[in-house]
Amino acid sequence: MAGYDREAEGQSDRAGIWLNDTGLHWDDSGCTWWTLAWLGEGRAVLFGEDESSDIRWYNYKFEHPVIDMLAGAPDWLPRADLEEIDDMLGCVYWWDNAAWHRAPYPDDLTDDGLDCGISRFITRAHLVHDMAADLEVPTASFPEALALCDRFVHHAEHGTLSATVLTEFVTATVHSTSSPTSESDLHAMLALAHRAGLDTPPWSQTLALQHRLSPA
Repeated sequence: MAGYDREAEGQSDRAGIWLNDTGLHWDDSGCTWWTLAWLGEGRAVLFGEDESSDIRWYNYKFEHPVIDMLAGAPDWLPRADLEEIDDMLGCVYWWDNAAWHRAPYPDDLTDDGLDCGISRFITRAHLVHDMAADLEVPTASFPEALALCDRFVHHAEHGTLSATVLTEFVTATVHSTSSPTSESDLHAMLALAHRAGLDTPPWSQTLALQHRLSPA
């Protein structure tokens, strides 16, 4: 991550989920924003804030902050960039040696905002279920929607999200929604999948969803 400037990136004017040169972003233009930045060599950093986070308010209780979100962070973490936006951060996690890590928290701090902010993305089961729910299919068809979304996520995880797979998924889902998909929409989806590395094994541009976040 060469640098991170929310204003320069225009994130303050964006909402939803998007991918750019600084990472994968989620912002609801309200109380939640997150960025997942892939740093190469099997390393990544996840940072952001949800208003449910107790960290900032916990630190406000004391004359000097007692929670350093970068405590124990490795040297390769873009510390200067993160410190620059410290007043906007709710928590910081880093991925290294095939595991998630974070700074230690006081025993009485129960919520750093992570579960509330991005709970639908933390586990594979959450993601597949929410994808299927977003299709708004009849209850009787929900198992089929789950299976369809499960196959889609499987291909994304293994870097095999080809044009054929994506087209089949879009064709199947169009029949269950009121929003038709144009040829340009499909091209945009393919371009995004390619940029995210979801069409190229091994899948290395972002992180496998089945790994749950855990403290260092």
